[in-house]
Amino acid sequence: MATQAVGAVVSGRRGRPRADQAGEVEERVLDVATRLFLSHGFDRTTFEGLAEEAQAGKATLYARYRNKEALYEAVVRRRVAQSVARISAASDGGVSRENLLGVAMLLADEIFVPDVIALMRLTIAEVTRFPEMALATYRIGYGGCVSALAEIIAGQGHTPEMLVAATPAATRFVERVFMPLQMHALYGVDLPSLRLRAREDVAHAVDGLLAEGVRDVRKAVHSPSTFKTR
Repeated sequence: MATQAVGAVVSGRRGRPRADQAGEVEERVLDVATRLFLSHGFDRTTFEGLAEEAQAGKATLYARYRNKEALYEAVVRRRVAQSVARISAASDGGVSRENLLGVAMLLADEIFVPDVIALMRLTIAEVTRFPEMALATYRIGYGGCVSALAEIIAGQGHTPEMLVAATPAATRFVERVFMPLQMHALYGVDLPSLRLRAREDVAHAVDGLLAEGVRDVRKAVHSPSTFKTR
């Protein structure tokens, strides 16, 4: 369900940024939008306030975000991308216990932090009024977790087919290890304690993944009757 953008943008003809400034402006807008959503909530965050604090013009905002739901989705998408980038940078690309364990622990550290849990609560609070937005942001966050693990399971230099084959194992991992603890986090359980618990659970889950998921993926991707490999 779409809504029209809230509030009038502050006066002042700033216009569109130059091409070489577009990335910088977008980052500044999303930085401010994230802070406003987390401090004021969805309803009280307005395009007017965003334009003023981000020093962005009307054309800049509306060229990128058709309404507040689209802006919120962009905030969530960027936050997930930041986590995935940090995880990918720390991975050596190998399908080893050490690498899988390290990636999964990093994922736990990225999930159980105040801003991520706050965004989850904000999404849940708006699910009745904006179900499409809530579902879209859920898929962004959940999909980011699954994709980060699937990339590791599929291995360095994987084909698209290998990534598809790795996704079910990554999905099971996320649903068994992280999602139950997220429920505790949403109700206010201490996040450092949940990160420690996640790290303990991760070790057992990685062993299970190596015994089942990775073996199944390797079998699938090397089966000539199933996929082509490079």
